[in-house]
Amino acid sequence: MQYLVQAALGQMELFNRARPIPEVLQDPRLEPRYRAALEEIPELKAFVEQMGLKATPNYQEFVDLRRDAVVWVVSACEPLKLEAKRWSFPVVGGFSYIGWFDRERALSMRDRLRDTGLDADVRGAAAYSTLGWFRDPVLSTLIRKEDPFGFIETLIHESVHATLHLKSLSTLNESLAQFVAEKLTPLYLEKSRGKEAAKEFDLDLKESRRRKALIREAYSDLEILYNSGQDEATQRERKRIRLEKLRGELQWPQSRELNNATLVQFSTYESGAVGFEKLWSFCGGSLGAFLTAISRGEADLRSASEGDLDAALERLQKYCAR
Repeated sequence: MQYLVQAALGQMELFNRARPIPEVLQDPRLEPRYRAALEEIPELKAFVEQMGLKATPNYQEFVDLRRDAVVWVVSACEPLKLEAKRWSFPVVGGFSYIGWFDRERALSMRDRLRDTGLDADVRGAAAYSTLGWFRDPVLSTLIRKEDPFGFIETLIHESVHATLHLKSLSTLNESLAQFVAEKLTPLYLEKSRGKEAAKEFDLDLKESRRRKALIREAYSDLEILYNSGQDEATQRERKRIRLEKLRGELQWPQSRELNNATLVQFSTYESGAVGFEKLWSFCGGSLGAFLTAISRGEADLRSASEGDLDAALERLQKYCAR
């Protein structure tokens, strides 16, 4: 109950602080990076709708949060098993993570989860979506100096959520939105800013994929370790050594957790990459046909375990009307 109350209050705060974008653009004190992004929204929305995403009333208002994250996401996992803890809520279904608008409450929840013996993690999230239940505003956290294309990629990602959300399939939903955003962002950049901007995004994406490959390798190594039948003390020590290696490879900040919960959340956004790519190609690169196939194949996806997501996605080719 405490969580639902804070979620409602946090959502209300966003509504109360939201200002119509035309009004915001009249403010001469508006930071240039915010102005440039807000002025670009009509063109970006027209593009994603042209590509096949559902028209949405989102992103008509702006909220300057004056902080680095909109919510702090808590995840948890078994310490010697890559099995995420799940939370279930009425109407929207189940999730492998839970978001708090207050950082201290998120940290408190992380500590309580640790006390039960679970690996737990807290990360700040720049994006936030009500999955089409309410009209989402543009958040200042989306527009970051260190990530010039992040705003575009995130807006497309959140638009996918607003277009198609399969209840209680959080891993598939997040992986799907990430896949589509990575497909559409360079197309938009080339159209709106030219080929050099698209190439710059592709370089950033290659570096991101290099890091993801390192995480994926560590995930696989730990999965083998946890199924090895070795005694608990040996598994814990080998886990510690493998995660320290990964921390060094990624130059992971010492202030941030790196444990099973971190890796499981990574898999939430990266599962099914091969299957998505095959289905996308089979659908001729048509976003509309691609999303229709996923929607029509919901039963197939629900019957598959997360480890079989690639195979389940490949079976959806029969629903892809090109």
